[in-house]
Amino acid sequence: MVTRTESVTEAARYFASSSHGRRNWDDSFWICDIGDAAAQLQTWNRLMPRVRPYYAVKAAPHPTLVKYLLLDGIGLDCATQSEIDLALSLGAHARDIVLSNTNKQISHLEHARKTNVNLTVADGEEELRKIKKYHPNSEIMIRIKAFSSQVTIDLSSRFGAGMAEARRLIKLSKELEMNTVGICFHVGSGCFDKSAYTRALKDAKTLFDYGATLGFEFSILDIGGGFRGIKEQLVSFQEFADTINNGLDTMFSEEMKNHLKVIAEPGKFFATSVFTLVTNVIAKRASESGGPVAYTVNDGVFGGLGLELLGIRGDGECEPEVLQYEKTRNRRECRIDGPTCSGLDIICNRTLPEVQIGEWIMWKNCGSYTFTIASNFNGFGPGLFYDVVSNENGDIVSEERLQELITAIPSKSF
Repeated sequence: MVTRTESVTEAARYFASSSHGRRNWDDSFWICDIGDAAAQLQTWNRLMPRVRPYYAVKAAPHPTLVKYLLLDGIGLDCATQSEIDLALSLGAHARDIVLSNTNKQISHLEHARKTNVNLTVADGEEELRKIKKYHPNSEIMIRIKAFSSQVTIDLSSRFGAGMAEARRLIKLSKELEMNTVGICFHVGSGCFDKSAYTRALKDAKTLFDYGATLGFEFSILDIGGGFRGIKEQLVSFQEFADTINNGLDTMFSEEMKNHLKVIAEPGKFFATSVFTLVTNVIAKRASESGGPVAYTVNDGVFGGLGLELLGIRGDGECEPEVLQYEKTRNRRECRIDGPTCSGLDIICNRTLPEVQIGEWIMWKNCGSYTFTIASNFNGFGPGLFYDVVSNENGDIVSEERLQELITAIPSKSF
């Protein structure tokens, strides 16, 4: 059930007050705020109305979020058979899915053919030949490298073809009589360098022109992802949007007149701020040397709080906040640990109001690449999900849309 609430904090206090379907009253839980997703989509449509987002399902494959985005006209970026099946089960049309994995398992490629998911990508000769053999009716985008030094995760060191190789692949696809329809790139996850998009758009335009010399009329440009999803940094998103819009106007003006389809594959943008993790303080230990107090909470780096361990936590992501406390409490330096028996299960060091055992710490901006990569190590797995529509961003989810969502996703659990 999807319920309305004034704020995520109010919802967290309510769900922390008793078990509300959890096995134990003090089990950790997640809150998915569809109101936040609606605000993000509103921002996207206002700043980049010509670019259709295809949500990267891998970032946070929560059915309620995916369904809401589908209802509002977003496409889906899927990488595997399971993600395709999730998309189709939630009502996605095959034409609204891009199979974006450049290294596809043969059976997954065959599954895409059987389910009519035709739009896909390639960045090497063997991948092209594999597609030709197992899904010959594919519509193919050639993925190119798009380097930037200012990213949380560099993707072009592993994915994408250089310009010379891209030309060779376009020519090869012509020789193989394949339906190559465009160019795609990804500047890297959590990008801070707007000029990376300018460089990538310039390279894409060069390849559009090269394809035309071979008789191709490319119709799709995929600008990938890399957009961060924390509201305090939406000014930066506007700067990225301005850069991209300017690039489309100056480099692709003729193609845009001829109905060029421009798409993107944002994951973090639609997932990060939508999810909040709420954890219970299950242990507390003072330092023998008078140093920081150590708190243990019932989720950690092997669960939904692993970004720090992996070295990919962006600024503002998964920040701890005491859920409810008296304003007179002293603030103390502390270390927050996860619940497992591993010495690696250390989440972070912060300064917070002093917390007692049994109280709650919540982690906002905790949606992208968190629960989706969580393990069940030591018997701790992702907690229950509660779906809400908060009014923190205004009343922008209509009652009609809410009822559609409730009908489509009757359960509150993940």
